[in-house]
Amino acid sequence: MKYLPMLAMIGKKDDLDRTDLIFEPKLDGYRALCYVNKDIQLISRNEVDMTSQFPELAGIRDSINAKSCVLDGELICYDESGNPNFGLIQGRHQLGSKMIIMQRSTQH
Repeated sequence: MKYLPMLAMIGKKDDLDRTDLIFEPKLDGYRALCYVNKDIQLISRNEVDMTSQFPELAGIRDSINAKSCVLDGELICYDESGNPNFGLIQGRHQLGSKMIIMQRSTQH
């Protein structure tokens, strides 16, 4: 089954009081679906497979208590001050060398 990531909509202040909506802060990263089966697969909202760009996320499989599922979320990197930093994740997404990707996956 094919899924599409949920995309944010511009809301109004009154929307924060609604119980049928979930508030999600804008964190400035890459929106992706994470398909969880035996392994995980990360697919961008443009349907690009990003799994090899983020090898450290393979370890989340052990913490998911389901045979399979699809997670929808934002891939983000935090800087040293604990703030989301798009520049850090943008650099990761554009890497092609497996060796450099593995090196960067342990830095942030």
